Amino acid sequence: MIAKPSIAFNDFSGTAKEVTARNVNGRNVLSVRAKQDKVYTPAQVVSRNRLSSISRAYKQLTDSQMAAWEVLASKLKGSPLFGTAAELTAHNAFVRLNENLMMAGISILSDAPSYLKDNVPVVEIEDFWVSPSFVCFTGIETPKDTYRLFIRMSGGRSNGVSNGWSKTVIVASGTQEDWGESNVTKLYAETIGYYPKLGEKVFIEFWWMDTETGFTGPVIYLSAICKTESQIEGEAYTPRNKMTLDNVASISSEASFDKFSIETANGSALMIGDIQFDNNSIVAGVNGTLDGVPENFTAGRVFFPGRSLTADHPWSVGLYEVYTAINSPTGRYTVAKRYATYGAQCELFGTSAYVNY
Repeated sequence: MIAKPSIAFNDFSGTAKEVTARNVNGRNVLSVRAKQDKVYTPAQVVSRNRLSSISRAYKQLTDSQMAAWEVLASKLKGSPLFGTAAELTAHNAFVRLNENLMMAGISILSDAPSYLKDNVPVVEIEDFWVSPSFVCFTGIETPKDTYRLFIRMSGGRSNGVSNGWSKTVIVASGTQEDWGESNVTKLYAETIGYYPKLGEKVFIEFWWMDTETGFTGPVIYLSAICKTESQIEGEAYTPRNKMTLDNVASISSEASFDKFSIETANGSALMIGDIQFDNNSIVAGVNGTLDGVPENFTAGRVFFPGRSLTADHPWSVGLYEVYTAINSPTGRYTVAKRYATYGAQCELFGTSAYVNY
């Protein structure tokens, strides 16, 4: 038999199976008992593990370090509640700043940073595009080398929805702008699970974070209707002729890339390269196949300055070849040392001209 709340007892409160009773202003209120969802998404699991590790790290601080975090916390304010800003504890401040850093892949900060009001500025952009094939922000200038960009976006919502920022999730955490551009197309699809659809509205938030302190700047809120290139007003976005690690479909055995970035410009005989690789084979180079090659990418042979990064030949300067053979959307590549001492770990970089353009 289950004892149920009775109107005869004005101060009754408690829970009986699925029913919860509480007294509010002299009235008994009955409601269905709320249940905690036991199914966690991968993102929720990562977030909870991250918070747990930060909390454990706080307990390992020295007394002087905790005192410094208390001083910082006294200068910070929490989110306003009913018009009044909440005070932060030292633990709250430690967790808040270090969660920002850990999301960007940066180690936990044990010593409290110096407090500077309005230290991190707002993100300024020239334009942004949301289409079924690309999501991109352009005209970004990083005010300081230590700043990284955070971007939250929602999945496609009905065009009539006026406020969907509560549905946004982290798409890019701690990224750097690339020549004034932040193309998050692949990150969006991986995070949301699908590309934007025509006519849907996407809600966007973005801000700077300082990797030295964990402090963040003001959040910018935008929304955009997903359109085709022909529907976009003004100058349409032209994807760059660039290939990265995402385009490397295969690589020769006993080798791996730490960095891979090659880019050309339409009508130009120049290539911009930034490649770092490990190669433990007896062949002084690596090769493989490419996928998703930009339609107008220029194929050919380019020579770049480079250097060895191995301990036995540190900073040994050499000349490296980058060769591409393209049959869009696929292709082949070779990256090889052509002159000077060779190390198993190498990097090449710079802007060079095609020799057979």
